[in-house]
Amino acid sequence: MKPTTAFLLSAAIGWLLLAGGCAPAPKPPVPAEPASYAAVLRRAGLVAPLPRHRRWLHFCDTTRDARFRLGRQLPQVWAWLADYYERVEAGNVPEPAELVRLSRPTPPDSLPPPSPPPPPPTVRFHSPSAAAEQQRQRQERQQRLQQRQQTARLLTAMQRAGLLPGPWRAQATQLQLLACAADRSELLYLLAQLATVADTLRRDTLLLPALQRAGLLRPEPARRLRRALARQHIIDPIEVLPYLRSPSCTFSRAEYPAAPGAYLRQLHQDVAGLLGLTLTDFRYQMRIPPDVLPCAPYCPDNRELTVSFRVDGRRYAYRSDWVPVGSEIDHDDFCQLFNRILAERDSAYRLVSVGSSISQNVGCSPDRFGLWLLTAAQARRLEAADGRLRQLRAGYDSVVFQMLPPGL
Repeated sequence: MKPTTAFLLSAAIGWLLLAGGCAPAPKPPVPAEPASYAAVLRRAGLVAPLPRHRRWLHFCDTTRDARFRLGRQLPQVWAWLADYYERVEAGNVPEPAELVRLSRPTPPDSLPPPSPPPPPPTVRFHSPSAAAEQQRQRQERQQRLQQRQQTARLLTAMQRAGLLPGPWRAQATQLQLLACAADRSELLYLLAQLATVADTLRRDTLLLPALQRAGLLRPEPARRLRRALARQHIIDPIEVLPYLRSPSCTFSRAEYPAAPGAYLRQLHQDVAGLLGLTLTDFRYQMRIPPDVLPCAPYCPDNRELTVSFRVDGRRYAYRSDWVPVGSEIDHDDFCQLFNRILAERDSAYRLVSVGSSISQNVGCSPDRFGLWLLTAAQARRLEAADGRLRQLRAGYDSVVFQMLPPGL
């Protein structure tokens, strides 16, 4: 998948939240949040019981400075904890009085004279012995093990303190965040990024009315979806798709064969099955692009993928980038090819790629994405007057409206 900005992480479903002209729906019950999380952090032992650390916690809990503020929502608390642990590791937990002093402008005449530049460092090259290299590797493995144990203890303490709701604890295990994150700070930053998208879905009041007005969400699934959002069971935009009437499917790389050829064949057959198509004579080829050929020994992951297959005797083909780390294949490339097939068959449907905020944020997690079938009428109802729907990753402006049969 091509890189996207954080703004588009929740676009696949999140931009539907802003569909104009929707009447506000009754707000789902939202779990009560404490007026301050400082006492919770102290009781759980997540902040060291040292006077300097306690003063820092109190300052961050009461300050209006957004750079240090603890916050009143769990994603903000997780991000603050990540910053706190980084300060602890660096030995840089400041005294609030120091921040006040440093924030005051210093008169020019009181500035000390500039220090002379340091002498250039002496660089010595040496090759470590085999025994030294083995010792270094053992120390690195031991350090990684200690960091994972420390992170596991952190998650347990957060869960006991009510700072890690059940779905997030499960995701931290299922997504192998313990293996992805280098330390507890990185894990907390990952959780905070994911929770920002999930919290937007949970708090929005326009998502369900927009889907209902477009005829995509029936009353009973709407009640279940509202309940799941309120209980924070929906933490990724693609998890909304199973509640909708229109055909959709979610895909996870972990559920497919590891071999690229078997994965590509099965993936395309599954997408064809979603569209009611029969796919035959599947072929694929990977090659090093000419522009990166000179660096091939040093950048072996750069590949150009060509896929072809037949539908009702006619051969179709497309090219895409292949990146073994992450999404491997660009979902939009094969979506556009399948949409071309739908257009040639005068189908009212078009395929939309729905991105996963988890896959976008967690680089080592298995790639996940959703595919959603919509008609032009449904797309126009969702888009309403503000045009937000066109910012879907496989936007209707280029994929749907320009390929619709006449009269739709």
